[in-house]
Amino acid sequence: MTNQTIDTDILIAGTGGTGLAAAYAAVTQGLKVTVIEKQSQIGGNTKISSGFFAINSREQR
Repeated sequence: MTNQTIDTDILIAGTGGTGLAAAYAAVTQGLKVTVIEKQSQIGGNTKISSGFFAINSREQR
């Protein structure tokens, strides 16, 4: 891991529905936004909350 300085107005942790909505709202207000995600793909909990179709899915396990 390397140290890196990023100039940003707002940092959003998580790329689920809420995180991406917050990022969008901030960008539309002219803010410089940085979004980070701990998983290897975006979506957060939103990607596994597909209701009926999530039953016994790889994400659910």
